[in-house]
Amino acid sequence: MITLPKELVDKFNDWLGREAVDTNRHTEYRKWFRYYLDFCLKYGHGYLDKRSLGLFTEKLKAKETTFLSDRGGVMCCSLVLSNGRRNGW
Repeated sequence: MITLPKELVDKFNDWLGREAVDTNRHTEYRKWFRYYLDFCLKYGHGYLDKRSLGLFTEKLKAKETTFLSDRGGVMCCSLVLSNGRRNGW
């Protein structure tokens, strides 16, 4: 599993605050964000490419993870895609 640079984590944390994500879910959002970026790096997918989220979701379906039943995971990755460039990620 990759270790995210502190600068990126700080930007992501600031973004969580601006998006008014419930503070009780911040840890969960950071977890899915890290998993998603790790997947993109491992398989050579652009993390801001909308197709990557679909590929990530399919991979998790095959593993029968809780990602799809966990609205936070899907919401987090969708928000990353829609806001990543604008926020300088």
